[in-house]
Amino acid sequence: MLPLFFAITMGMRISEIIALKYTDIDFGTNEAHIQRQLGRRVDEDVSSVQEGMLIKQELSPKTYSGDRITPVPQFVIDEIILEREKYELRKGKVIDFQDYGYIWCKENGSPFNRGSYKKPFKRLLAECGFPDMHWHDLRHTYATILSENNLSLKAIASAMGHSKEIFTADAYTNPQQIIADGLSAIQPFLEEVLPSDITETLATDSISF
Repeated sequence: MLPLFFAITMGMRISEIIALKYTDIDFGTNEAHIQRQLGRRVDEDVSSVQEGMLIKQELSPKTYSGDRITPVPQFVIDEIILEREKYELRKGKVIDFQDYGYIWCKENGSPFNRGSYKKPFKRLLAECGFPDMHWHDLRHTYATILSENNLSLKAIASAMGHSKEIFTADAYTNPQQIIADGLSAIQPFLEEVLPSDITETLATDSISF
């Protein structure tokens, strides 16, 4: 559930979600510092990578603008706190627990890969009666909702880690694309769970890092 919250209310990429750590969360200001992603360097020599680690290396964000600070809704903060309690319990019980500090991780603390969400996400869509869609479509919808709430392109681009506002406008805030992808059915739900205080915070244009 947490990955879905991060995508819907913070517009995070899946590679950023699996890399988010408890130390990235400022519980005093309700903000998250998105400063890394998990993946594989394009120049990586596959033969030199240990098996199982090929897609789990900590990397810098895709662009300089990808290193950013974004507001976190209070109900997501509450869920992170609950998840941390479970994390601490597992740390004391699971043999060979890997204490990397990832918020969304396996039972032994090791990180998920970028494809781990697919089966549960597709199952959730079917159970809720939503049209089939790609995970990345949630990011498109997040941007469109912010745009429809009259946020400037500068604020939206900053929230999503884009270096160019024109890319945000062309690729992420196209209402026709939302309709074509069948996301109109889920958009009212996203608008309901995206708190107004988040759009108000983003509207200040002060979240870029």
